[in-house]
Amino acid sequence: MDYELMTKHILYEFNVSRRYIAYDYIVYGIHLMETDKKCIEHITKNLYLDIADKYHTTSICVERVIRTTLENIWRNQADNKELIIKVFGKECLSYRPTNTMFFQMLFDYITTYASGCRAAECPFYGCSYCAVTKNGVQKTFKNF
Repeated sequence: MDYELMTKHILYEFNVSRRYIAYDYIVYGIHLMETDKKCIEHITKNLYLDIADKYHTTSICVERVIRTTLENIWRNQADNKELIIKVFGKECLSYRPTNTMFFQMLFDYITTYASGCRAAECPFYGCSYCAVTKNGVQKTFKNF
């Protein structure tokens, strides 16, 4: 399972495009969580600092931009309700999770999906941006 592709796809489904600065931060953050397990436990102390180093900014800016993006996702809850329930659970409909909770829950969702028997296919197959068809065959996909 390609964590980066899955993260990009979930962001796409939430209508978070590459125009959002947080898009690259979130994708890179999930990649770091996959490769360095200490980032999972220390999001504000490790993850934000690593993201800030890569993108030549401060950890405060990283945190603020991600928080703003999450606020936009939850503000458009009518459009995102099914996906919020699928990825974050029904309880997150009543409140926006913190950045730390968002990263941990998104990473848990991707990891749980990847560890299952469906690891070869994307959970969103059938849409125009899916990289994997139902039978597991790779196909060309649009650049997220």
